[in-house]
Amino acid sequence: MKYNLSQRKPVVLECGDQLCESCLKSLVMPQDPEHFKCPFDEEELDFPKRFLYNKQLLKQLEKISGNDDKLCILCVVHEDRECGFTCSKENKMLCSDCLFDHFDHKDKITKIEWDQVRIKLQEKLNTIEKMQYDVSVGAKWIRDITTNDLILNSSDYEQTYAKISKLTDIIELALSDKEQNIEGQNDNINQKIKSESPQIQVKRQGFLSESQILSKDGEFDYVKSLFKDSKPYSKLLYRGTTDGMYCHIFHAKCDNKGPTVTLVKSHHGKIMGGFTEISWTCPSEQKLLFDKRAFVFSVTHKTKHPVAQIVGYSITHDPEYLPVFCGGFGISSNCKISMRSNIGISNLGAIYSCPPGMKYLEPQTQAYLGGSYEFIVDEIEVFSVYN
Repeated sequence: MKYNLSQRKPVVLECGDQLCESCLKSLVMPQDPEHFKCPFDEEELDFPKRFLYNKQLLKQLEKISGNDDKLCILCVVHEDRECGFTCSKENKMLCSDCLFDHFDHKDKITKIEWDQVRIKLQEKLNTIEKMQYDVSVGAKWIRDITTNDLILNSSDYEQTYAKISKLTDIIELALSDKEQNIEGQNDNINQKIKSESPQIQVKRQGFLSESQILSKDGEFDYVKSLFKDSKPYSKLLYRGTTDGMYCHIFHAKCDNKGPTVTLVKSHHGKIMGGFTEISWTCPSEQKLLFDKRAFVFSVTHKTKHPVAQIVGYSITHDPEYLPVFCGGFGISSNCKISMRSNIGISNLGAIYSCPPGMKYLEPQTQAYLGGSYEFIVDEIEVFSVYN
C-alpha cells in the first residue's frame, strides 16, 4: 500500500513520541487550538509552530513509496485520501473514509487488486494502439485511392473496403451510443426538475425556507423532523457568502437572538448543523457554556448527535470564532493552525455522541460531518427559531 507522504510525514513530539502529521492535527480541539494531549502518555503539549520530522524514517518511507506499484488515484470526496476499494452497487472507487457511507451494503465493497488493474489497463492500451494503427492505415488508403496514387485490383479493393467499413461502423456506433446517453440523461434531469419543483416550493414556504444550503426535498424534511414542530418558525440571521465570513459580522447579526439553528456546507459537499437554546454572545475572552439540549446533526447522513459526555460545557462563545459546538464542529474565519481562511473542524465523540459503530478520534469519525477533519466552509447559515 502506498504511504501518503504529502499528509502523513512522521513528526517527533516534544515528549519524544512520534506520530504522523495528519494524526497530530486531528488531536487539536477547536476551543483550544494551541494545545493537545499526546495519545501515548496523555502529556499536555504546545502545538508546534514548526514540525520536527524524523528524517531517517522519512527516507525509508520514501523508498517504500517509490517502489510501490499501486496507482495513485485520489478520492473525489476526500481529496487527501487514495482510493483502495470499489463499490459494485454504485460503481464507484472509494477511499477508507468513504466506507462508512456504504456500510449498509458492505457486501458490495471489494478491495482493489492493483496488479490486475495494471494488466487490464495494458490490454486496453494494446487494443487502442492497434485500432489507432488500423485507423491510420485506413485513412491513408482512402486518401491514396481517391487521389489516384494507388491502383488495386477488385479483390484487394473489396477486402480492404470491408475492413475499413467494419472499423468505421464500430466508431460510429460508439459515438451514437454516447450521444444517446447524453440525451437520455438530459431528459431524465428535466423530468426530475419538473416533478420535484412544486414539492420544493411548498417546502420552502415553511421552516428554514430561506436556506440556500438545503436544496433537496428530503433535506428540509429531515431537519424539520429534528424539532417535531416544537420550533415551527425561523428567520435567517446570517449567511456567510452574503454577509461575509468574519467573526465580528457573525456576532453582530447573531448575538442575543435566542435559540438558533446553524447550517454548514463543506467543500466536500457534506451538510451538517447544530442547535442551541443559548443565545450566542461575544465575550472579551473565550467562554465555555453547557446547554444540555444542544445537539449537532448530519443532513448528509441523516443522523442526530446529542450531548453524550457531561464535561460541563457543550458550546463555546469566542470573539475569534463563528459558531462552535464543542467536540462537534467549529468554524473560524482564520485558522491558527493551517493559517487558512473560512475553515471548519469536525470531531465527534468528545462531547457529542459518535455515529453508530465509530469511536472518538478515529479518522472516519473525524470525517463524518464535514468530509474531513479540517474542511473549507463553502457556506454557513444561522437561523433564529421560535414558536
